[in-house]
Amino acid sequence: MELNEIVLKLVGHIDVVGESNYDYRSHENMKQLTVLISDLLDEVSEVAKHHNSYNHSMKIQGEFACKFLKDLKENID
Repeated sequence: MELNEIVLKLVGHIDVVGESNYDYRSHENMKQLTVLISDLLDEVSEVAKHHNSYNHSMKIQGEFACKFLKDLKENID
């Protein structure tokens, strides 16, 4: 089982079907998932700050994180 499958299993369904009780629970699950995603993006952003580091290993990690965030932004826009 992949990590994302485990997380979604823990969070619960986030799909909507047009039934109030089901969709209410989906919305609550979505709120939990977005809090988790926000926290994870904060972690990636902290690493991205090292993209200009003189330390090679920090720079590689920072560049990778920076590219991920830029790609994410492009997919949103």
